Amino acid sequence: MHYTHSYFSNEECEDLINSVTRFHESRVGKNNQVIKEIRVSKHFNFTPGPKLYSKIKKYLATLGLNVYKPTQECSIIKYKEGSHFAPHKDGKIYNSGVHKVGTVIVQLSDKDDYENGNLIVGSDPAPRDRGTIIYFDSKTIHEVTKLNKGIRYSLAYFVLSDQIKGNAPLI
Repeated sequence: MHYTHSYFSNEECEDLINSVTRFHESRVGKNNQVIKEIRVSKHFNFTPGPKLYSKIKKYLATLGLNVYKPTQECSIIKYKEGSHFAPHKDGKIYNSGVHKVGTVIVQLSDKDDYENGNLIVGSDPAPRDRGTIIYFDSKTIHEVTKLNKGIRYSLAYFVLSDQIKGNAPLI
């Protein structure tokens, strides 16, 4: 897991949260189902605009990843009291030959806005500071622990196998 604190400003985090027009129940698996034992959260899927894509692309370049086109796999996720996401790996996009190879998470909420609801990557807790950008290999087991109080917003951006030029290192 790699991360940079304060990569996004407070204003950028607020703008992303406020850009949501409507949250939907999060679904999992190849049948795209709501399975509360695995995941309880809401999400807003969108295609990132040029400014967001450019910012994420620049961060990925510092890790040696040469991403040459934007993904359509981007979400703002809302966790509230009782929400969680059981341990899992990010993988294939069903009905395509494309795989998620890298996961980018941006902490949009302030760490004091919620209790628990921690992102755990492997066995390591990710930083909770607002504006922190986090990257890890999509094959790494990760989870969001049950949120006890408050609301946690995060952005999830996936690097896909058809976005990378050459043999870019996947950290």
